[in-house]
Amino acid sequence: MIEPDAQRLIDSDDSVRKRFGFDVVSAADGICQLRAVIDSGWLNGAGFIHGSVCYALMDSACAYACASRQVLGVTTNGNITYVKGAQSGTTLLAMATMVSQSRRVMSFTAQVRDEGEELLAHGIFCVSFVPISSDPAGHDLVLLGSQRSGKSSVHKLSINVTLGVRNSMAMSL
Repeated sequence: MIEPDAQRLIDSDDSVRKRFGFDVVSAADGICQLRAVIDSGWLNGAGFIHGSVCYALMDSACAYACASRQVLGVTTNGNITYVKGAQSGTTLLAMATMVSQSRRVMSFTAQVRDEGEELLAHGIFCVSFVPISSDPAGHDLVLLGSQRSGKSSVHKLSINVTLGVRNSMAMSL
């Protein structure tokens, strides 16, 4: 099952999903599962999957798990341990599980296993909330900023990005 708010984020994250080649298996109740098949383009010089793939899978799983709780979040800290390498053609299964939620952050544990359920990497992630009602690309994200006593509040965040000789970003709440 994929919660509607998580599905909206997943849809808006289409370019990331396509680049890393993963599918969302489920995203509900603060838990997300992803699946990806690794091709030779993701192998490092030693012939094993590059660590950034496992990190990206766990990071994305945390974001979608966060959205399944009606909150948009960005990773502010991720600490992972690589346990075992994988080679081209390996199916990776990533899972993120919410451990705690406060007014401004969620904490997650995450892991990546191969199709034989052997652990390849595991980590912990801290996700800070970014409450918005729409994103700068025009996607319709209606994710709720906080949940207190069963009530939710929605805040609008406007982002202006200027690209040129110097990159700059201005934000206002």
